[in-house]
Amino acid sequence: RIAEWRAAVTDNPAAGGAQPFAWGSAWPPPAGFANVASSETKPVKSYQANAGGFHDLAGNAAEWCADAGGDDRPYCGGSWKSSSRDELQIDAVKRAPAGTQSPEIGFRLVLDFHGSTATAP
Repeated sequence: RIAEWRAAVTDNPAAGGAQPFAWGSAWPPPAGFANVASSETKPVKSYQANAGGFHDLAGNAAEWCADAGGDDRPYCGGSWKSSSRDELQIDAVKRAPAGTQSPEIGFRLVLDFHGSTATAP
């Protein structure tokens, strides 16, 4: 869901997305924070995590979100090819037809540990 992606990307979810980018308000992204304006994806955790411990929320690969929207599906976060402020803002949501395949868009697996006795590594 887009709302869940925004909560994960925002360093302070209580602020309601007051910061424009996953890394804060600086432009361009500080060194070591986002894989943007690049020529390829990078290995997971190549860039520093945000305050919530999430890596690669800006750039690298945009992320499909599970929100329904007719024949189009939303994605957020920008990719390794993104170079504009507009593409990388937290509030930016793009759409593509269901079934679209692109080296710029991927997905993130999330496991909810609430109520579980499992321990995260």
